[in-house]
Amino acid sequence: MYQRLLSSCLKIDESNGVKVAKGFNAKTEIHIIDDNIVTGSIHDYSFSIYDLEGTLLKTIHRDFDRIVRPGMYESEEFSVLNNFGSTASPFKINDELYLTTATWPSNVSDPDQFTKRAALGSEERVQFMNSVDFFDANWKLLYSIENDGYDPKIGRIQLINDESIFTVSTETTPTIYRYRILEQN
Repeated sequence: MYQRLLSSCLKIDESNGVKVAKGFNAKTEIHIIDDNIVTGSIHDYSFSIYDLEGTLLKTIHRDFDRIVRPGMYESEEFSVLNNFGSTASPFKINDELYLTTATWPSNVSDPDQFTKRAALGSEERVQFMNSVDFFDANWKLLYSIENDGYDPKIGRIQLINDESIFTVSTETTPTIYRYRILEQN
């Protein structure tokens, strides 16, 4: 029989000052890279890097203003929270290369107003865009591939190991893809 012992607890506040109604959650992915905790963002194109004790070591920002924060609408009868995309926590491919994805709406300028209209019956749909982005070891953007839609054309990244990148696409039938990274000189 195993016992579960909690030795520490790190809470990461991703609200960025946005009032979120009780019972709702707006979050992004969290990964462990080289004994650091790395988070993405639901508010802008950034990553936050923490040590394992929870101390913020640095935040990396990309000059990219299309990420839209979550929208919130509250009435006396109900509350609605809409996530409009995010920057995913990056994956480490090797000591020289990182990979992440970002998702954003192309037709939402005011997230709270869009959420209110949707909650009150508007049939307007969010038009999503996404990118797959490669960074070097110093977090300099090397290359970005932009596409229409919520999910990248390669699928959502699930795992990166020494040989492959594994992604999942659920747009039609759930499908797992395996990609190899070929280095170019």
